[in-house]
Amino acid sequence: MKNFAQAKGQVEWAEVCFLWRASALGFTVSRPFGDNARYDFVVDAGACLFRVQVKSVSVIDRNAYRIAASTGSRIKHGYTAADIDFLAAYVIPCDAWYIIPVQAFDSIVTLRLAPHRRSNCRFEKYREAWRLLVRPFAVIPSGGRAHARPQSRDNAFAFSRLQPLRETRN
Repeated sequence: MKNFAQAKGQVEWAEVCFLWRASALGFTVSRPFGDNARYDFVVDAGACLFRVQVKSVSVIDRNAYRIAASTGSRIKHGYTAADIDFLAAYVIPCDAWYIIPVQAFDSIVTLRLAPHRRSNCRFEKYREAWRLLVRPFAVIPSGGRAHARPQSRDNAFAFSRLQPLRETRN
C-alpha cells in the first residue's frame, strides 16, 4: 500500500489512478483547466459528458472507510447535481473504486464504504460500477445491481472492455 506523507500527494495519486483506470477501460477523459471547477475530470460517454469528482481514503475508521462527499474547509457542503454527475471514490488499501451517481447521495457530506468485508452498505452496489459511465444512468434500486446496455457502436466498444482488471503484484 502506498504511504502518503501529505494529503495533497494522496489526492494527486488518486487522480492519476482514476485517469489510468478510466483510460484503460476505453473512456476518453479530460481535465478542466485550473482549479475552479467543482469536479476533477470530464468523462466522454459518447452521447454525453459526465463531470466526475475523485475522492480517496487510505485509513479505516470504525470498520469502514469514510469518504468526504463535500466541499469546503470549515463549513462542509455536500455535492449536488448542479456540481457533479459522479463521485469516484477510491479506497486505496483495497484498490476498490466506487462510481456513485450524485443522486444516490445528494447533499450527504460523508459516505461510509466497506470493500474489505461483506457489507449491505447502501453504496456497495456502486463498487467497480464503471459501466454507469457508458450511458445516461439511473440510480440503482436498493439491493439492485448496476446494469447498462450500450446505446451506440462507440459505447458498445467501451462497454465490451469493462472487465475487471487483473494486475500482477510482486
